[in-house]
Amino acid sequence: MIYTTINKLPLDVFIEINETKDLSLLVIEGEHSNDLLIEAWNIIIMEYTQAMANKEVKRKLEDGKEKTRLQTIISVGDSLLSLCEKYPCEKLYNLLFEFGYPLQKLEYSEENLKTAIEAFLVHFRGAKFDYRVILAKEDKEPKKPQQKAVTLGYDYFNALLADISIHLNVNVDTKNTMTSVFCMLAQRLEKKIESLNKINAKQAKTKTKK
Repeated sequence: MIYTTINKLPLDVFIEINETKDLSLLVIEGEHSNDLLIEAWNIIIMEYTQAMANKEVKRKLEDGKEKTRLQTIISVGDSLLSLCEKYPCEKLYNLLFEFGYPLQKLEYSEENLKTAIEAFLVHFRGAKFDYRVILAKEDKEPKKPQQKAVTLGYDYFNALLADISIHLNVNVDTKNTMTSVFCMLAQRLEKKIESLNKINAKQAKTKTKK
C-alpha cells in the first residue's frame, strides 16, 4: 500500500519527499517497485499543481515585477504542459485557460486538448521571448547578486506555514494535516492577503486626499 493522492498524503511526508527526493516515504506497507513509486509521485505532483497553480499564477500576474511574473508563468506553464502530455484530462485542460490567454474553449476531448495546447503555445512562447529580452537587457547592466530560486523544500514550506499561522491564526500539525488541506489553507491565505492589500490601498488613498 502506498500514498497516491494529496487527499490522503500527510503534509510532513509531502514536504520530506520534496526536500529529500526519497520516494520510499510514499510506502505505507509492503514492497513496491521504483516505477510504481515514480508513477504515484507524478500523480501527487499533478494534483498539487492543480491545487496550487491557479494561486501562483494569479499572485504573480499581480506582481509589478515583470521578470518575476514571467518566471512564474514559464515555470507553471512548463509543468502544466508536461502533465498534459503524460496525463491528459479535463482538469488539466481547464488549467490552460487560467493564464488569461485568448483561447477558444470547447468541450473537453483529447483532440480539443491538443488544439488548445497549440493555441496556448503561441502565447506561451511569446512570454518566453519577453523573458529572454529581459535577461538580455540585464546582461548589459552591472551585475547584481542573484536571488536564490524558490524550490519546494523546508524553507519554502516553513515560510508558508508561518504565514498561515500569522494571517489565518491556524497552527498546522503537519503530521495530521493532509496535503490537500494545506493547499486549501494556502488559497485562503492568498485571499486574506489580497483583502488586506486592498484595505491598505484604500487607507493610503484616504490619507493622500486629506
